[in-house]
Amino acid sequence: MNPDDAKFCMNCGSPFPKKRRLLPIIIGVVIAIAIIASVPIVLAIMNSSPVVLSASTVQSTLGGKWSVVTNETYIAKYPVKQITIEYANGTNVTVPYPHQIKTYIHEVLVGKVNSTNVTIIVKVIIYTSNITMFHHMLGFGFQFNNNQFYTDITTYDGYNIFYVSSTFPYPHTFVTAVKGNELIQIKISGYSASLQQVESLISDIS
Repeated sequence: MNPDDAKFCMNCGSPFPKKRRLLPIIIGVVIAIAIIASVPIVLAIMNSSPVVLSASTVQSTLGGKWSVVTNETYIAKYPVKQITIEYANGTNVTVPYPHQIKTYIHEVLVGKVNSTNVTIIVKVIIYTSNITMFHHMLGFGFQFNNNQFYTDITTYDGYNIFYVSSTFPYPHTFVTAVKGNELIQIKISGYSASLQQVESLISDIS
């Protein structure tokens, strides 16, 4: 081999082994970044649960002893459907057509407070867009109460809240909370919860 040719090969060929050594490193960095970026998504999927209020949380707020009724607690997920638009020229276009509701959570808890059986039903509905139908109704505050009935319309932590608590014909509480595209409903049978207790439950859910 001509010495000049050998010199040429050494000058021109030397970068290729370096590129071969760098390629696995670059691929490894890309894979590592992809894994790190996907961790929050994976965790969100793993942590997807219809149990929005734990028994211990309710116990710390209302007292007594509680448990989640697992065979009545569920989450319904509404996938985005698609519609196909067919043009007269033969072109077809597929576009997403979302449901009005994205997710619906239904949780049931049972407990005993001061020797009284109590049931809590929690509903959390996430819509595809902000809820506006309640805003005018909940844009003002009022209170009405007597010895057996108490109601309030107020705001808490960005939620518009409609709260009703009564001891007639038995102790019970009902609350609706709206913020953005989220609707929370809590129905308590057998216990008259205070507004502060309800707000604490809403805070734990959100």
